[in-house]
Amino acid sequence: MKAAPSLLAAVLLLAAPARSYVLWGTSLGPRNHPFYIDATFPIVCSGTVQDQVGAMLLATQEWGKSGGADFRYMFMGLATYPYPPGASVLVMGTSCVGYPMATGYFATCMFGNIPFDASGSPPLGTFDLQGSSVHQMGHALGLGHTNVPGCSMFTQSIDALDFRTIEADDIAGIQAIYGPVPAGTPVLDYLGLPFTGETIELRLGNTVGPALVLLDPAPGPTVVPGIGTLEVGGSPALIYLPYFAPQSMPIPLPSNPALIGTNWYMHALVLNGTSVALSNPFHLAIPY
Repeated sequence: MKAAPSLLAAVLLLAAPARSYVLWGTSLGPRNHPFYIDATFPIVCSGTVQDQVGAMLLATQEWGKSGGADFRYMFMGLATYPYPPGASVLVMGTSCVGYPMATGYFATCMFGNIPFDASGSPPLGTFDLQGSSVHQMGHALGLGHTNVPGCSMFTQSIDALDFRTIEADDIAGIQAIYGPVPAGTPVLDYLGLPFTGETIELRLGNTVGPALVLLDPAPGPTVVPGIGTLEVGGSPALIYLPYFAPQSMPIPLPSNPALIGTNWYMHALVLNGTSVALSNPFHLAIPY
C-alpha cells in the first residue's frame, strides 16, 4: 500500500538533511593568500592587543589546519592605513563583515558595541574573538551562512566558542570553492602564534618521507637546477631543517626583541621516490 502523498512528503522532509553550505560565488587568490592585520582600530575586547591579534591568527589557521582545501591564509605582518597596494587586510573594530574585494578583502570582527573576549572563557554577553574571527574569515573565503547547527558558518551562536572549529559542512564548502589539496602535493604551514617566546608547530603534510625545510629572512627567488624556484633567498642566516613527513616539528621562538617585525620565508624540498618535489612556499611574520 502506497503512503498518502502528504504523509510521504512529511517523511521525506524529516529525513532530508539540513541545508548545507552556501557559496557567495567569490573566492580569494592566490591559494597561499597573503594578508595583514591592522590592530590600530579600537575594539571592545578583553586582553592585550597581542592577545587579540593572536586570536585572529589562530582563527585563520583553523581553515588551513582542518579544511583540507587547496588554500592557506598566509600572515604577512601588521599594517596600518594606507595599506600596501592590493593588500588583503583584517581590520579590527569597525563592523562585523567579511567580504572579498577587487583589491583584497577586509574582514572585521565586531557587532556594534558588543564586547569580545580573548581569554577562551567569554563571560555572559560577550563573544569569543577567535570563534567570531573563524566565522568572518569563512565569509572572506566565499562562504555564506549555513543552516546546519554547530558549524562555524551557522547563522547564530550564544558566544561563538562553537565557531572555533570548522565542521564537515564548513569543510565541504571550502573544498567546493578551492578544491581539495591535490594528491601527492606537499603542504607546508605552521600552527601556533608567531610571537617571540612562543612555540610554533611546523607542519609538512600530504606526503610521507624525508624532506628538507628551509627558512630564511631573505626572500627568493633562488633557482635550484632540476628542481625549481625557492622562495628563500640563500642568505647567511638560511636555516636547514631535516624533516620526516608527516610528523610535526615544534620550533620555539626565543624572546628576542631583534626578532620582532622580522619575516621568514619557508619552503620544503621533499624526496618523492627518486625525485625531489617542492612544497608550496609559505611565510612566517613575527609581529610581537
